[in-house]
Formats: sequence, structure tokens, C-alpha cells
Amino acid sequence: KKESSAVSVSEAIGHPYWTYTLKNGKIQKIFSNKTDLLRQDLPPAYIVNGALYLVSRNFLETKRKLMDESTMAYVMPRHRSVDIDDVDDWDFAEYLIKKNNQ
Repeated sequence: KKESSAVSVSEAIGHPYWTYTLKNGKIQKIFSNKTDLLRQDLPPAYIVNGALYLVSRNFLETKRKLMDESTMAYVMPRHRSVDIDDVDDWDFAEYLIKKNNQ
């Protein structure tokens, strides 16, 4: 497609409708009117997984960001979308590599 930007995404592990924030140490629903839905009735939710950012020079110079509401999504499976931020993430990535090489 001839879009100006695209990013890779993967399905969210925890649905954002069931997320909370803390206010003065107390738990607060972020989406207060959505938490009574059954898991099967929730719309799919995706997170940017950081694997790919494809942006035209014009988009970057004009918008001064990597994505906006017009950005196309490239959906990747979760097992190919390991974000390594700590030792546990590294260990999980190694496990997946070893598992796939068996």
C-alpha cells in the first residue's frame, strides 16, 4: 500500500478494558463502563511491539512523530514479538529459540 507510515503490532496479552491505575494508592478502573464484558465479547486489542517502524521522510518531517491515526498496522504473532526489557524477557526469548530449533 502507499501509506506514509506502518508499525508492527501484536495482540495484547491483557485487555486494556481490564486495566487499572492508582490514585492515592487506591485502584481505579481506567475504562469504568467496559469491565463487565465477557472476555469473548471484547474487541481485539493490539500493542505496538517495536519490531518495525516504517515511516516516509515526508511523514516524519511533517508530523514529527512515527505514527498517527492513519498509520497502517502489520500484525505479528505474539511468539515473534518478544520485547526484551529485562533478564526474564531474555530468558523467555532464549526458550522460544531453543523450542523452535528442536
